[in-house]
Amino acid sequence: MRQLYNENAFLARVNFAEECFRNHQTHTRAMDSCFEMYDGAAVVVALVRRARLDGALYVAIASDWSDRFPAEWLDLETKYSHIPTERLVNLARELRATAKARVIAHGTASGFPASVRRMASKAPIARRRPVSITERMSA
Repeated sequence: MRQLYNENAFLARVNFAEECFRNHQTHTRAMDSCFEMYDGAAVVVALVRRARLDGALYVAIASDWSDRFPAEWLDLETKYSHIPTERLVNLARELRATAKARVIAHGTASGFPASVRRMASKAPIARRRPVSITERMSA
């Protein structure tokens, strides 16, 4: 499970996501992390290609999306169709590098400039007095 958070564990994330779809356990934090390492597009492409070869996986993914395979996923696979499956790990690496460069250029992962982040961190924090359980229940 810990390897899911290793950015170089692309194949482990693809395998884990496939397992989650097969077991209908897609609403977990671990499942989300499979797509959040800046290489989610490559994970999607790998899953689409596997699903095309495995009807049960195709149905499992579609069932998680109101019984329709997500069109956006098919579009992503088409976009990267020129990349052989065995080289998707390279695509994942390139996507992560591009995202990291964007973070460096903009200052944060969320796209906000570092100056905005600094301003937000200097904002005063509103402090409230402690409220007793009795006050809380009567409110």
